[in-house]
Amino acid sequence: MEKTIFLSGKYVNLFVLSEKHLVNSKWLQLVNDQDISMYSSNSIFPVTKAEQLERIINRKKNNLDLGVIDKRRKNFIGLISLQRIDLVNRNAEIATLFDIKKNKNIANFYESMILIIKHGFEELNLEKIYGGSINPNTFIALRKMFNFTKEGIRKRHVFKNNKYYDIIMFAVNRKKIKYPIL
Repeated sequence: MEKTIFLSGKYVNLFVLSEKHLVNSKWLQLVNDQDISMYSSNSIFPVTKAEQLERIINRKKNNLDLGVIDKRRKNFIGLISLQRIDLVNRNAEIATLFDIKKNKNIANFYESMILIIKHGFEELNLEKIYGGSINPNTFIALRKMFNFTKEGIRKRHVFKNNKYYDIIMFAVNRKKIKYPIL
């Protein structure tokens, strides 16, 4: 299946998602896998092919949603996006979903982050990229590897797996970012 490569690195390619990828890939399976999305606040209801197709067709201009391919194995390993891109206030939210069952290579995750963050800062001229997670290890890794800082905690904000979770809110600005050496 031919993919339109948007950003390319040493280990991964980030490609433009299209209808044929939805039909011919593991995309839907990844989004609905409860083990993979256990730290995602968006996986409370199953996602159908029709819903994903609608998202592709009605793609918001302020979202950059990309698929991730492992260049060595040539397989689909995840999704990464800049969402709510605000070109007036120069910020965007980063979001990821990676198949950690099949992809144990952490360099693929970090390179995907490097590619999309650099695109945000260098091409979109963003000042700040922010996000949040119910997994405290996500923030710790992003702080260590990219110099993200904690901006706050949304207490008991997500109800999942029969319990409430805090969301750790984090961000990095263009002057503070550091990129890991892979």
